Amino acid sequence: MLSSRLSSLVTRPPRIFQRAPPLVTINRLTSQTLAYPSVPTLVMFTKPDCSLCRAAIEQLRPYANKYFRLQLVDITEAKNSVWRKYQYDIPVFHILSVGTQLTHENKGTYLMKHHVDWNRLKNSIPELDQCPELDEY
Repeated sequence: MLSSRLSSLVTRPPRIFQRAPPLVTINRLTSQTLAYPSVPTLVMFTKPDCSLCRAAIEQLRPYANKYFRLQLVDITEAKNSVWRKYQYDIPVFHILSVGTQLTHENKGTYLMKHHVDWNRLKNSIPELDQCPELDEY
């Protein structure tokens, strides 16, 4: 009886060690890229299992697509190895002007890291001043 309990503990990892679902990566020209040509792009460098990244996405979600396009870049993917310098600072945010795309030549402008700094974001995207709920920042 005891050995069957132990074997069930050994064969199944505890819930706290199971991987969270991966974040969606939008790192290429898609129809979604073309759908928002008149707003700037907020690029968020992230990786799977990043709790700070998930929190930042939830904070930004109500404003994405209306005031900016949110582009997620998974720094663990081989094609994004140039961004691994951010591995200890994620989430890291860059801002791209309207109509531009993230490339190795066009890295955008560094904006913030570790968390959403609403003051910096509002300075970069003045349209966010129209959101009264952000006045406290």
